[in-house]
Amino acid sequence: MENNEFQKKQFQNIEEKSSESGKICKYCHSPLEEDCVFCSECGSKVDGEEKVCPICSTSSSCEYCPNCGYKLIASICSKCGNETHEPICEKCGNIIDNSFLQLEQFKEESQNIQIEQEDPKVAQEIIERYKPENQTEEMKEFFKKVQEHKTLLEERGYFNDRERRIINKFGINLFGTKLLDPLETSYATKIYENIKKSMEERQKKLEDEELKRLFPDIYEEIEDAQKTREKNKQKEEERQKELEEKSRLINEKYDTLLKNAESEYKDAVEKENERKRIEEERRREQERLRREAEEKKRKEAEEKKRKEAEEKKRREQEHQRYLQKMKLKRLCGKYICFANLHFIEITSVNGDTASGYFGCIQSKYNLPIMKFTGKIAGNRFVFRATKSTSKIWKDMIMGSFTSDGNILEDSEFCAEPLFYKFY
Repeated sequence: MENNEFQKKQFQNIEEKSSESGKICKYCHSPLEEDCVFCSECGSKVDGEEKVCPICSTSSSCEYCPNCGYKLIASICSKCGNETHEPICEKCGNIIDNSFLQLEQFKEESQNIQIEQEDPKVAQEIIERYKPENQTEEMKEFFKKVQEHKTLLEERGYFNDRERRIINKFGINLFGTKLLDPLETSYATKIYENIKKSMEERQKKLEDEELKRLFPDIYEEIEDAQKTREKNKQKEEERQKELEEKSRLINEKYDTLLKNAESEYKDAVEKENERKRIEEERRREQERLRREAEEKKRKEAEEKKRKEAEEKKRREQEHQRYLQKMKLKRLCGKYICFANLHFIEITSVNGDTASGYFGCIQSKYNLPIMKFTGKIAGNRFVFRATKSTSKIWKDMIMGSFTSDGNILEDSEFCAEPLFYKFY
């Protein structure tokens, strides 16, 4: 019931905000600002046509493919006018994506930094967290199905076929970016989506409980407004009945006096006129007092309404800031390749700076665990190792976040570049 009330409140807030511009996103139903081209929440192009990703065959109107991160909407090189889907123009080498330039500068600055040795106990603790017996049920189910599917594909020689298709279509691989296998990636993604639903429901429930605990006044606003309307309606009905009763009594009294006046008209004209004058003055005095009381109540109600509106606006702003903080917090988590071999674990995000660990889950390969700090620019990232357990074998990884919350790594850190997120 509480969750339904929360969803109802959220939908009403969206309707109120979207009424200003009159538009909402048809994919995520978020309010759209005036003259915006892309949705600020999901990245979908407003009234844009859907395009099919040539890598994984996913259909979307987003600028980037939500499954593999491929740039669906081509950019125009300002130097030679060539259309390209990469951050660097293939024709003239001009850098198009400013976030890519920022990450390249960060990469150059990081090349001469001395790498310190990580405490072996820390690396061992991380390895223990990723052992099969310590994995969650969702992770175990996901890797079990992926392994079953991978066994069926081992004898097909899909790797050689994929490399041959890449060479036939693109020639040499200029940027060292591996193209995903559509068949295997789509199968792994299908498995992950079934498991991700239960994880998202559990995460959404925790977030709803946290928001309701921190902002009870916002989520109780509908109920309070309804009670206020009913209370005001009841007061208005009682006041109307009181006025009608007073009017009835006055009319009865006036009729009685009028009948007596008619029978004694000749003898009591002056007395009746004096009575009427006094009655009129008394009525006017009562009317004056009533108007003063109503005016005082009206001013008090307006002042109360103004203060409530200011408080509501402040709480809504605080609510939006907290939602933005939670959105950044969602980047934190465990990202594991569907071969269950390598991992990237983001432990904290502060602005555009992230920190955590990456390395090999399987201790039998004797590969180190890296502690990293790095930069996030848009949907791109570069993570640089700060400590390691042994001789450096890969001190920097880079890639991008897909629109559905996973990581597409393109620095050849892992043979399987798509990493799925687990909470």
